[in-house]
Amino acid sequence: MKRKIFYKVIIITGCLTLALTACGKKQNPETDTTQITSTTSQDSTEPTSDTNSSDATAISKEEMQKIAENYVKLLSEQSFDKLSSDFIYDTKMQEVIDDGSLITSMEQIITTLGALKNQQTPEIIEQKPYTTVSIPCNFEAQNVNINIVFTEDGKITGINVSNYTGEEEKIVPEGIIEEEMALDIGNGMSLPGTFTKPEQEGKYPVVIFVHGSGPNDRDETVGANKPFQDIAWELAKQGIASYRYDKRTKVYPESFIGDKDATVYEETVEDAVTAITMIKTLENIDTDKVYVLGHSLGGELLPQVAENTTETVAGYIFLAAPTRKFTDIMKEQYEFLFGLIENPSEEQKEEMKKTYEELEKFDNLDSTEEDTQIFNTYVAYWKDINNYQPLVAAEKIEVPCLVLQGEEDYQVTMEDFTNWKDKFGEKENWTFHSYPGLTHIFMQGERKNAGAEYYIKQSIDKQVIQDIVNFIK
Repeated sequence: MKRKIFYKVIIITGCLTLALTACGKKQNPETDTTQITSTTSQDSTEPTSDTNSSDATAISKEEMQKIAENYVKLLSEQSFDKLSSDFIYDTKMQEVIDDGSLITSMEQIITTLGALKNQQTPEIIEQKPYTTVSIPCNFEAQNVNINIVFTEDGKITGINVSNYTGEEEKIVPEGIIEEEMALDIGNGMSLPGTFTKPEQEGKYPVVIFVHGSGPNDRDETVGANKPFQDIAWELAKQGIASYRYDKRTKVYPESFIGDKDATVYEETVEDAVTAITMIKTLENIDTDKVYVLGHSLGGELLPQVAENTTETVAGYIFLAAPTRKFTDIMKEQYEFLFGLIENPSEEQKEEMKKTYEELEKFDNLDSTEEDTQIFNTYVAYWKDINNYQPLVAAEKIEVPCLVLQGEEDYQVTMEDFTNWKDKFGEKENWTFHSYPGLTHIFMQGERKNAGAEYYIKQSIDKQVIQDIVNFIK
């Protein structure tokens, strides 16, 4: 599971990062979150009533839940004086209370979220020695989970925001029809999915979505945003259908976690190939115009999808697709993120040390035993993805290809885009676009913020959508 990192900025280390350390496991507020504050010691929190004394004793989960619910209520009311005085924090959290940085960060988040409409039933997650109370919250601007993390002796040691898990009404735009359509992947298993199409009758082109790394849902939800849903809806408005499905590692994590031989084929490629075959059987689609869109790791694996499908595909769309060694990009990401930490605490230094020790294991993959795990993923996975060369594999693709890249992306950088362009820029079937000011999810942001914008509700940039539409039409 991905190790928690704390920054002086609001960041996300979630499903769109290339690191697959949470792959196949249940994501929780301690792995894939945005930090409200950077200098929390661990993901733990334990407030009590009206003192900041350090002699707190262990409290029950029921008490933790009540404290967390009250904390969120006061936070939404911006009662920052009470947040500072009425709860017990651990040493590191108390430091950011005293210097005002926690309150400043909280104020920024709450201003972005708007007024709190309601809190839903919390989930209590235990990861010894910490207990997290994760509360789905409906705010005016967007819905998120606010997570209060407690130590065993009842101190608040972390506050973070993660993807919303509560009940959420989805309002499909006028002129668009969405149908639930499961993807049968064999052995009695199926993946929940959504087929989106224009309301008017006709033979539609279809785009099939392939996720990035991690146990993504069909919308590739990250923070407050749903990139795949955005694209699907905008395509439908312009007469193009699409299909998206929950990733296998989200629906059946156990099928991946315990398999020492699992590779990206089982994680991603096999299901994408199955989706192409299924879509080809549908009525009211133009079977000559079936396209596959891959984001991040999904984009990197499109050449594998092309190699493994027996169906005719009209074209491939690469969104922020890596070209370099997967493990090298992981190292680059951690270097970048760690570089954002000013004056790291001893706890942060220890966390960084452990992470670097894991990263160093990538240097000796060929001599590593098969039952070894690196970042909780078996070595077979890492060997397979590291031996894969997307630029070489893509040489076999003869149909049109579109490569898109956000220039403010810190996860898959312009170096990868340049590699694609240098390799295929002279070929007539390849088209390239990069976008100033756009991040890994093709929304507005800055690289230096390391994904803070993911928790601000946005939509996919309109020019990106239009370039995809132009490519298809």
